[in-house]
This record gives sequence, C-alpha cells and structure tokens, in this order.
Amino acid sequence: MPVPLMKPLALARRLLPVGLTLLTCACDTSGFVEDSTEEASLTLDATQPHVVKRLRLQGKTRKDARAKFTEVVLNVNSSVKWYPKEGTRTDVLPWYRIRMVTEQDGLVHDEKAFVMEPSSHHDYLYTSAGLKLEALPDSLDTVFQLEFDRQGAPSEGTFDVTWKAYATLFTDAGAPEDIQFTVTEESPAP
Repeated sequence: MPVPLMKPLALARRLLPVGLTLLTCACDTSGFVEDSTEEASLTLDATQPHVVKRLRLQGKTRKDARAKFTEVVLNVNSSVKWYPKEGTRTDVLPWYRIRMVTEQDGLVHDEKAFVMEPSSHHDYLYTSAGLKLEALPDSLDTVFQLEFDRQGAPSEGTFDVTWKAYATLFTDAGAPEDIQFTVTEESPAP
C-alpha cells in the first residue's frame, strides 16, 4: 500500500519547528577581537642570515564578563626582494625561508621556503599559526617566533623584507568590548 504524500503546506508546518531548532543550534554565538602590529622591515645578508621576531599575544576578559577563549590565530603578511650588488656573483641563487614557531614547545606551524632569483620580488607571503584553546580560559598569554632566514655565503646581496602581523582571538560568547587583546613585537628571549 503506497504511503500518502503530505500536502506541501502541511509538510512545511511539520518541518518548520525542526528546522528552527536545528538553525538555533547551528548559529554561532561566538565573537572575536583583532589586533595587529605596525608594518616593519628588516634586512638579511650573508653576515646576518637569520632574524627572529618574537610576537606576544595577550588576552583577558573583563572581570564580570562570561566570555571564554576558544582559539587564537596569528597571520603574518610579508614580502621579500633580493638585491644582488652590481658586479657580484649571481650564479649562487640563495634560498629564503620564513616560518612561524610556538616559542614554548618549538612546534613549527607554518613554513615557506624557496630559491630567489636576481631582483625577484615575492609579495603576499602568508604565514599563519592557530591554537585551539581546550580549557576555554578567560586569559591568554602565548608567544610565537617569526623566523626569517636566508642562505649565507657564498650567496651575496641583501634581502629586504617587510612584514605585518594580524591576530584574532575567538570567544564562545561575550561582546568585543569585554575583552582586551593585543599582539606586540618583543625582543627575543635571551
């Protein structure tokens, strides 16, 4: 015996409460706050082929706020250009690497590496790291190291690098004004 089909309006009336319940559960009630550093530049050459920038992310909720932190993401946008000195060797093409490392455990989150060509320019190199915060804390203090490297001798010339860090702190609830969040560049730990 075939099952009778419901009329479209009757079916919609029956499914509407179910759909609204699922939609309510699926809605993201979380929020986020953002901060960034100023754009900075540095130079790498054969005598100084390695530079480390220390980026500290700190977050704190207002005392009476209910927000808990769920995740923090750090993104760095950078560009690099190689300038070999006129009349110097360009037969040795140096490599360049940028990577993001958690300072506490040395975990490498992201890494980009490639060989440079004379006067080559690489814009928009994105490097990122993210941490899920399992315990849902209401405060955060974590440090990432941004490492810039180039091949040393016998390659010659300088690498001019510009970079800027953008950080986002996600919460389970609460308004952005209830949260203080900063990303700052600090001197590397001794």
